[in-house]
This record gives sequence, structure tokens and C-alpha cells, in this order.
Amino acid sequence: MNFKGREYKLSVILPWIAAVIKDYKLKLILCVVLGWAIVGLNFVFVWLTKIAIDSATGDKNHNVIVAALAGLALTIAIQALISAVSRRLRTMTSFRMNRRLQERLFEKAVYARWPEINKYHTGDITRRLEEDGAEIISFVSSTIPTILLVLLQLLGAYIFLIILSYKIAIVLAIIMVVGVFISKFHFLKIRAFSAKIKEGGSMLQAALQEGLQNISVLKALAGNRLFMRYYSHIFGLQEDNVRRRLSYTVLSSTILNVGFAACYLFVFVWGVFGLESSSITYGTLIAFVQLVGQIQGPSRTLISSISDFAEFYTSCERLNEISSIKQEHVIGPSAISLTTAPGIICRDLSYSYTQGGRKILDHFNCEFAPKSFNAIIGTTGAGKTTLIRLLLSYIEPDEGEIFLFIDGRKERVGINTRSAFAYVPQGNSLFSMSLRDNLRLSNPQATDYEMKRVLSLSCADFIMKHKEGLDTMCGENGRGFSQGQAQRFCIARALLSKAPVLLFDEATSALDHGTEELIIKNIKAEIRDKTILFITHRDAVMKYADKVIRVN
Repeated sequence: MNFKGREYKLSVILPWIAAVIKDYKLKLILCVVLGWAIVGLNFVFVWLTKIAIDSATGDKNHNVIVAALAGLALTIAIQALISAVSRRLRTMTSFRMNRRLQERLFEKAVYARWPEINKYHTGDITRRLEEDGAEIISFVSSTIPTILLVLLQLLGAYIFLIILSYKIAIVLAIIMVVGVFISKFHFLKIRAFSAKIKEGGSMLQAALQEGLQNISVLKALAGNRLFMRYYSHIFGLQEDNVRRRLSYTVLSSTILNVGFAACYLFVFVWGVFGLESSSITYGTLIAFVQLVGQIQGPSRTLISSISDFAEFYTSCERLNEISSIKQEHVIGPSAISLTTAPGIICRDLSYSYTQGGRKILDHFNCEFAPKSFNAIIGTTGAGKTTLIRLLLSYIEPDEGEIFLFIDGRKERVGINTRSAFAYVPQGNSLFSMSLRDNLRLSNPQATDYEMKRVLSLSCADFIMKHKEGLDTMCGENGRGFSQGQAQRFCIARALLSKAPVLLFDEATSALDHGTEELIIKNIKAEIRDKTILFITHRDAVMKYADKVIRVN
């Protein structure tokens, strides 16, 4: 399991984000423009407020007062309309960007090289795609436009402030420069906390996922309480991380609030003395107070966005790590175009899962004739499943080669030949969808007649007696069916495939002897146009095999 994220420079993160938002730039810009319009109307509101108050307390011009009040009402109405349009646009853009990101990363994970993606716990990957992906999209579609808005708002408020009092504007400028300098250290601190909390979240997701998937095992082992303690222990570690970040953020926000309060008090005191000396009007004081609010609010937003940026940056690193995993690339013609079953040659195959570790296969040689039925036997750990992985090109041999041969032509086994194989792994590999959809995973164009035929061959045609028939839904991991029934469905799915080679990895281990022998007889009699490799310990398979290969 790998929960430790890598660190990436901003120069790596930015192009990656640019690719995510490439098709949504115009909509994001429109969201920013609409937000700027609202900010502009806020300043119009401030100016109209000043005019109305000064007219009411000064020259008492009724027409000016009415016009100012009408302008205020119109400003509020236009703001409400723009806000509604902006919210709808931002929400739908955010959803579509999230969908694009999720689909892109899921595709990256599916097509990633097996040895590298297999280093990650599926719970960790799920957490990254769901939580980190949502944080990235939220930051891009909401936080960045908000930052641009508050920057404009700060600029406008600052210009107003310069017009009213350049001395106060200079003081605030000095405070802002100091704040920018301090914010760098704040970002690094928050980023470190975020990384630890996200790693802890991945560990929690992994434990939760495994616990729920193996409830029956925990019950059988009476290990419920022990696993709960393990789960609670991870929560304890996560709580400690959260507590540390909370202590830091409470301290920093307290200092921030005191600073803002001091600035507000300074401006208010200045305004009071200005009124006393008649150097400013009451309307000017109100405008000052509103402008201070216009500066404080955006300033708070900018400071809080530092934490958001730290979370965003960490999420980008975690997802970029998944996105950067080397991908499989199909080169050359697909082996599915083969019109007849090929033979298979394994020449001097050697493989170990760790560099310098024990060789699972050591100069292994064998040959499987075209359209033959072959049994592969050997002790546990001898390399039978490793041989299957090599044939499927999940892994590459350290030494040696594997070839498909047909009509005197050789095709080296690689990623581009994987479609030549239909694979039935050990255990239950049904998905949470209808039985029809499960079967069509191997052959999307299959007819109901073809599906019923392979169900009959695999002794799984009992499903046709169900009310829903092929539309019967499978639960998680084939829930609703026994292990033996699920294995029969998986065998049917492989038989339905157009692939010219069938790989069975202990595919009848959950079947009784009679059912197993009947299925083997059916395959032997009816599936004559494919090369079949059957990993097994069962006599029923070896009895019908044309050739038995022992892996040592």
C-alpha cells in the first residue's frame, strides 16, 4: 500500500491543471466577469448611499434623494439577477469539469501499467479521485474566480480610499505588504498539515473498504472487535493530525481577527475626530466604514484562500501522481483479428517480482499447440498465476519471450496481443450490473441466443428459470449467487468472447465434481476452435487435457 504522496513543483502542476480546464476557459472567464459586475455594482451601491445620506443631511434635495434610492433598488435587482445566472453557470461548469477529471483519471488508472498501479490500495485511489478531484474542481471553478473578484474589489476600494484619504491608504498598503510576506510561511505550514490529513484519509478509506468487503470473513474469524480497534487506531492518528492543524489555524485566525479589529478601530476613531473637527461629512464617514468593510472582507477571503490553495496544491500532487503512472500503449494490429486459434511458445522465461529476489519462473520452456486443451499444474507459488500474467502482459519477463504462432507467422506477446485472450481469474469476478451486461463485457455484440448457449455449456442456464432471466441483477462481488454459480457465469463470459485463446485460473475450484466434469466435457466437445489453458489441481481437467504442463 502506498499512501505517501510525492511533491511536485508549480511548473508541473500548472500544465496539468490547464489540461483539465482547457474546454471550460470561456465559461470560467464568464463567471469571473459576472462576479466583477457584482463587485462594480457594490461600489455603485456605496456611492449612491453616500449621495442619499449627504442629500438628506445637507441640501435636502428631494429629487436627488429619490433618484439615489431608486438607483439603490435597481442595483439590488440587477445584482440578484446576475447572481442567479452566475450561480447556475458556475454549478454546471463545476459538475462538467469534475466529470471530465474523474473520467480522465479513471481511464489513466484502468490503462496504467499493472505493476505500478498495483502498488496503490484501491481505497487510496478512490479517495484521491473522489475527494481530491472535488477539491481541485471547487478551487478552479469557485475559489480562483472568487480570488480574482476580491482582488478587483480590493483595488476598487483602495482607489476610493486614496481619494478620501491617501494617508490611511499608505498605512494599509504597508500592512498588506507585510501580510504577503507572512502568507508564504502560512502556506507551507498548512500544506504540510494537509498532506498528513489526506494520507490519513486514504488509510481510513482503505480500512473501511476492506472491512465492509470482508464482513463475512470478520464474522467467521470473530475478528470484528480487533478490526474495529485497528480502524479506531487510524481514526486516532487522523484526529491528532486534525487537532494540530486546528490549533495552528485557531492561533493564526485569532491574530488575524485582532489585527482587523485594530484597523477598524483606527479608521473609526479617525472618522469620529474628523466629524468633530468638521473636516469630513457624515456621508464620508459612512463611506469610510463601508470601504473598510470592503477591504476587510476580501482580505479575509484572500487569507483563507491560502489554506484553500494549500489543500488544492496537495490534491494536485496526489492526483498528478496517479496521472503520471506509465500507461500501456497498444502498438500494431490487434490480435483479435486472428481468424483461428494460435499456438503459444514460451521460451526461456524468467521472472521475479523484486529485483534480485526469488525467481518465480527460471528459464521456463513450454509449447501449446493451436486448438489444444492444456492443463497447467504445479505447487502453490510455483509460478502458474505468474505465467498467466505474463501471457496477458500485465508484467514483462526478465528474460525470455512468449510468441503466438499461426500459419508459420509469429507474433510476440505484448499489450497489443492481450485481446487474443479471454481470462477467468480465481474467485468471483462479477460486477454490480445485470447478468446480461456482465456477459457482454467480453462481447458487446453478443445476441441472447449466444448468451444462452454459453450459459448452457457452463451449466449456468438455470438463470433462465428466474423471472428476470438475463436481466437478473448481480450484487457486489456477485452477491445473490453462490461461489459455484458465480464461477459458472464467469466461465460463460469467457466462452462468449471472440478471443481465440481461453485462460482459466482455477476456474472450477468452487464446483462439485459432477458439475465440473460436465462443464469440462462441454468445453472439450463444443469449443474446438480455441486454444485453451487451464490452471488446475483437479483430476477432472487433467483427464480431458491434450497436454499437461508442470510448472516447478
